[in-house]
Amino acid sequence: MYVLSGSNVHGQWPCAELFISKFQDITLEGYNSSFKLKEAQLLCPNWSYNIFIFKDTFYLAGAWCGSDSALIEVKLPDQLKCYKHTSLILTGNDLKLYLINKISYDIWLLNIEDVATWNWQYKKINTSEDIFTNEQESPCKKPKTKTVIVKAVPTPYSFILLTSDGSIYDALTKIDTSHCIGRVCDVDYGYEHGILLTDKGHIYTWGNGKRCQLGHGDLITLEEPTELEALSGIRVIKIKTGGWHSLALSESGDLYAWGWNDTGQLGIRRGDEKKEGLNSYPVPTLVELYDDEENVIETNVKDIACGSRHSAIVLEDNTVWTTGINKYGQLGFDPEEIAKLDSFKKSFVCEFDASLQCGHWSTCVLSKDVVQKRIKIESFGWEVGQ
Repeated sequence: MYVLSGSNVHGQWPCAELFISKFQDITLEGYNSSFKLKEAQLLCPNWSYNIFIFKDTFYLAGAWCGSDSALIEVKLPDQLKCYKHTSLILTGNDLKLYLINKISYDIWLLNIEDVATWNWQYKKINTSEDIFTNEQESPCKKPKTKTVIVKAVPTPYSFILLTSDGSIYDALTKIDTSHCIGRVCDVDYGYEHGILLTDKGHIYTWGNGKRCQLGHGDLITLEEPTELEALSGIRVIKIKTGGWHSLALSESGDLYAWGWNDTGQLGIRRGDEKKEGLNSYPVPTLVELYDDEENVIETNVKDIACGSRHSAIVLEDNTVWTTGINKYGQLGFDPEEIAKLDSFKKSFVCEFDASLQCGHWSTCVLSKDVVQKRIKIESFGWEVGQ
């Protein structure tokens, strides 16, 4: 089940509205008779398109080949016909699609303008030298390593890879994580910064910090993942990044936020006066929730998600709370009535065990069975972030 609010201007979802200003169940069967949304898995939401998998086939939904509301079946390279879709990852950004073989470390790139011709470009990660090579081996050949790629995160210009042994690749190069405490089990990336999580609950960030998004109390750029000292004594179980902000969820159900807060995307209120928050927070800050009567909400947070400049969370009672910019209705409220929120406000009450996934300008509430199926597809039997 998918419940959506926010932008649909390119027809990424089979829904007539361009702007979905209140959460609604996307119940239509799909874009055509053969595609059924209720059975499809959302793999990657983007600004102008979504990536789905349905019955062992990848689909692109949205703006393609000069038209909106298009549904296109992805044509795989001939070399991948011997593989099941569960051993492949498809992700992308506004420039390229990235098709990744989890087992053999083969990667195919496709420029967005080449979707009509499906002119895939082949690359390969050479794990011994930690760089891509153009030498193509048989993709069906048994891999020399027991490790597999378990997650691919698109960045504005490339992608980040996570392997089952905790290695991180930033497109062409391997990132040094030997100093990290524990094995890296999850990774996410915003517009200019990355964040990773280890199985010991430690968080590390790297990249551009000019909007405080690294959480180290300064504006410097870091080439190497560096531990967030403010959270070093707290076991974190989930991480998410927005455009220039990040969220972290502790094992006790507490929410921490840091980075740019120009539209209230952190949901942090300043002091006891409950005033509008600061424009940015340079270190992770505990976020408190309040109801409409200004009473503190004691219910724990169980899931988190970030859009470009908004954030969403789910509490253990399956209520959804949102904050930040609401230009396209991504917070679940009419944008003509609420242009933005400076703190989290309850926007939806679920009747099912809920989880979250945000696009750049949208918020999607997923049922638990959808999430578990997606994890199985994406992680090749190895669950990330746990």
